[in-house]
Amino acid sequence: MFQDKYLLHERQAHNSPEKLRTIALDVTNRCNMSCSHCYASVFKHQPDVDLDFLRRFTQEAYELGVFHYVLQGGEAILEFDRLKSIIEMIHPKETYINVVSNGWAMDRAAIRELKALDVDKVSYSLDSGFAEEHDSNRMLGSFERVIEAVKNTTAEGLHSAVSTVVSHKTIEQESFKKVLEIGKELQVRVEVQVAMPVGRWDGIRDIRITPNEAAHLKEIFETRGMLPNGQRHIGRDVYDCNGTDYCPAGQNFMAVSACGEIFPCNFCQYTLGNIKDTSLADARAALLTSKWFQGTHPCCLLGEDDEFFDKYVAPNVEREKPLDAYKLFDLKV
Repeated sequence: MFQDKYLLHERQAHNSPEKLRTIALDVTNRCNMSCSHCYASVFKHQPDVDLDFLRRFTQEAYELGVFHYVLQGGEAILEFDRLKSIIEMIHPKETYINVVSNGWAMDRAAIRELKALDVDKVSYSLDSGFAEEHDSNRMLGSFERVIEAVKNTTAEGLHSAVSTVVSHKTIEQESFKKVLEIGKELQVRVEVQVAMPVGRWDGIRDIRITPNEAAHLKEIFETRGMLPNGQRHIGRDVYDCNGTDYCPAGQNFMAVSACGEIFPCNFCQYTLGNIKDTSLADARAALLTSKWFQGTHPCCLLGEDDEFFDKYVAPNVEREKPLDAYKLFDLKV
C-alpha cells in the first residue's frame, strides 16, 4: 500500500523535523483483554469522544502536516465501524496508517477490510516469544492468533510488525530474545517499547531500563539490519534515521486518548486539553514552551530519564490521571 501512495510521499517530502508528523489515536477504550502492563487502564471506563470532534481535530492535524497515524486502543477493531469512520477522515490516500492490535479478532477477513480502507500496516502485541508466557498475560491461545495474524497480514501485502515491551527485568531474558527470533523468522519488524511507569505500573521505578540496557537495545538495532521492505528490523520511537536519538513527544509526535484528551505522547498522561474545546496547534504551542519537549532529550522521558521521573512521576503516583500539563510543567499559554 505505502509504495503506491504518491500523495503521501509528497506530504512526507514537504515535512520538516520541527513539524508535527505523527498522531497516536486511541480509537476506543474497549478491550477484550486485561494486560498487567496496560498503560491505558486508568481510562478504561471513560466514554469515547464523539466522531464529530474527531473529524474537526483530524482536519486540523492534516492542515498542520500530519501524515502518519497510529490507531490503537483498547482494541481498535472491536469498534470496527468507528475505526472505519476514523480512517476515512484522516485522508488515507495521503497518510501512512498503522493499526495496533492484540491479534485475537484479526482474522483474514478483517485484514482484507483494513487493506481496502488503505491501511498500510498492522502491528501486533507480543509479550513473550514463548506461547505460555504470552498467553498468561493475555488469553489462552492468543500467541498462536498473533503469529497467524502476522502471516496473514504480510500475505495480504501489508506491512506487519510485532510490538513488545521490555523492562529492566525482561530485557536479558530468553522471552525477549525469542521475540527477536520470531521477528527474524517472519521477516517483520520488532517494535520495542520500554517499560513505562504509568497505568498499572504507575510510579514503579525499577521496571525502567538502565543506560547500559538502553545501549544494548541500540546495539541490537544497529546489528539486526534491514528487512526486505526497506525497514529496519528493530524499531524504537527514540531512534532517528539521521543518527541523533531523541524523545519525539510533543515535537513531531502527539497523542489523543479515546475520550479526546491531547497528550504529549500516549504514555505521557498529562492533558493539554480536550479536542472538544482545544486546538491541536494551541496545545502543541503551549507544550513547546517547556524544556522537556524540545526534541533534545536523547532518551525516553518516562522510561529512562531519572530527573523527569523524580520530578513528575514519583510525586504524583496517587493522583488521578490525566494530570494538568499546564500546571505540572508551568506552560506558557
